[in-house]
Amino acid sequence: LPVAFCAGSFVVDTLFALIFKNVYGGFISLQQANSEFDLGNAIIAVFSFGGAALLGNVLFKKRASAKTILCMLALAFLWGTFVTGYIFDNLLSDGNVDVEVVQAKSEQLKTITSIAFNLVSVLVYCLAYWRIKKIQIS
Repeated sequence: LPVAFCAGSFVVDTLFALIFKNVYGGFISLQQANSEFDLGNAIIAVFSFGGAALLGNVLFKKRASAKTILCMLALAFLWGTFVTGYIFDNLLSDGNVDVEVVQAKSEQLKTITSIAFNLVSVLVYCLAYWRIKKIQIS
């Protein structure tokens, strides 16, 4: 499933580059992806979204895609609420808005987010495996 997602993304990127030459900037190269963000995090994100889609498909009976997207949006909203609360409680309550402190807290928050994202990814694949294993094929 993740390989199919990557291949589908490549096909869509190719079609956009061919059809919308004036608007679309061109093919997404690995050099562009690496300069924008860490390529390892991008690969983990692709596999995580593939795992979430797989879990949503085996978990929900009707309208699995819509329910999966809604669950992912709800999780993103909850994480955003947590991050915002963390920023307001720990960063702005001190009254110290020094640039180095803000950068250190930002790096700490980025590390926490990366660890949480990786743990959720592993959990999603474990739950999908567990659910597929429990499905009875007649």
